[in-house]
Amino acid sequence: MTPGKSIGRTGLRVLLAEPQLPIRENVRVFLERAGHEVVAEARDGLEASRLAGAHLPDLAVLDLSLPVLGGLAAGSLIRGLSPRTHLIAIGGHEDGALMTAALEAGFVGFVVRERAAAQLARAIHVVRDGTLFIGGITDLGGGGAEGVRLEAADPAPRRRGARRDTKTRRNVPPTR
Repeated sequence: MTPGKSIGRTGLRVLLAEPQLPIRENVRVFLERAGHEVVAEARDGLEASRLAGAHLPDLAVLDLSLPVLGGLAAGSLIRGLSPRTHLIAIGGHEDGALMTAALEAGFVGFVVRERAAAQLARAIHVVRDGTLFIGGITDLGGGGAEGVRLEAADPAPRRRGARRDTKTRRNVPPTR
């Protein structure tokens, strides 16, 4: 199979990065039962980045608390190594600043760890269709927000002080 190609009609090639082996195994089983192929597993962000460059997955699911190189930094590296890879973050809680940081790092999905089992399948479906998914939005009943259509991701690095507009996913120059 050629790297970066989807398997079958529904399955994606997935890189899974989670520091805790029992959780990683459970997520892998969940992904495989959903018809996806887990092409690589990592226990830290540096390993995840290396594996993404080698396997060019369709999707990378990264825990933001990865050791060695955190999930946000690993996601940024993966975007550079494999620009077509969609990134979904698994975060520890409903922290708006953390969700924003993940979006600015190039993630297109955010799943709250405590609700990952309920949100991950929907997040993958929504992200694959080119739409942003943010799980755990309390005022929407905790199910998640979706529906912001994404344009082609801009892998260009941001200038110092620039930020990424979360709606258009474009770099915005710093304000003075």
